[in-house]
Amino acid sequence: MRGRWFIVSAPSGAGKTSLVETAIPIVCKRHWLEQVITYTSKQPRSTDPERRDFHFVDSSEFERLIKEDFFLEWSDAHGAYYGTPKSVLGNMQKGESFILVIDRVGTQQIIKKIDDAVLIWIQVPDFQILRERLLARGRESMSQIDQRLRRAQIEIDLEDENPLYTHYIMNDHFMSAADKLVSIILNELGQKQGSICGRRGMVEMLRLLWSSVGCKKVKKVFKKH
Repeated sequence: MRGRWFIVSAPSGAGKTSLVETAIPIVCKRHWLEQVITYTSKQPRSTDPERRDFHFVDSSEFERLIKEDFFLEWSDAHGAYYGTPKSVLGNMQKGESFILVIDRVGTQQIIKKIDDAVLIWIQVPDFQILRERLLARGRESMSQIDQRLRRAQIEIDLEDENPLYTHYIMNDHFMSAADKLVSIILNELGQKQGSICGRRGMVEMLRLLWSSVGCKKVKKVFKKH
């Protein structure tokens, strides 16, 4: 049986990466699910080696991979190259399912090749929350944050005017948003999921999150959200 492809997108600061990192170990208790590692030519920050969602290469290496038709999709829309490796398609034929964190532009490219991809959009109730979360990260200059926010507003407006995604999650409460993401994934995989936001469910989610990303990142997630 062929695996499924899940795409999670959101404006910068909406919490998409934290939600995906939380959902994967919970889903994996019932079904194989792996995050696709995105290739990028951006320069890694001091905190980036801890991240498992990027494979860093320089621009010349990325361009070589483009010529070799290595990518399912790629873009240089954000000041650096970003691309999704095509190799995962072969694993999908073996029944493995994948989840990818990517922007709207990349999603539009992928659905031309994977027409049954499950598209999930993460949103927040107030645009100011995005600014506060980006500032709280302390990783970028004000000009970089302003650039991200301008791009975020464009993405939000595009999705409002021309909806692309099929599932929408409001990330105004992190645990509830993670619960909904897990439920969407399991339902699409044909497996039912009761709420994990009860007391026992929350304890289990925290245990899995703690074991998968470590205590420092758990504290960081709740500080941001």
